[in-house]
Amino acid sequence: MGLPDSRRPARQRVGLFLGLNLCKRGVLVQIAKIIECDVAECAYNNANQCHTPAVTIGGPTDHKCDSFCMSSNKGGFPDVTAVVGACKVAECTHNLDLECAAPGIKVGYVGHEIDCLTFTQG
Repeated sequence: MGLPDSRRPARQRVGLFLGLNLCKRGVLVQIAKIIECDVAECAYNNANQCHTPAVTIGGPTDHKCDSFCMSSNKGGFPDVTAVVGACKVAECTHNLDLECAAPGIKVGYVGHEIDCLTFTQG
């Protein structure tokens, strides 16, 4: 049967929440995955896939990827595809109480900024 979740090694626990469906205000919401990330310079990016367990997107006036990390060392978990852990972009149509209700998002450059390319003004 294995160890209880709290006692499993971190690599095993991480995979448990990916693809999780949540009910929020009567709406079934799947945690949005990062479908593609075009920011090769990010430490979490490998072959246009984000490998940190979760990212945070934006603030009240922007939709930047707050989890971007410039480093010569690669980070994250190779067997994990990131999800949106929090979205602080209140004016996005996909934002549901600081969670992303999009089926998935793309992250990339808008000018010199690293943004959520799925952002939709609402």
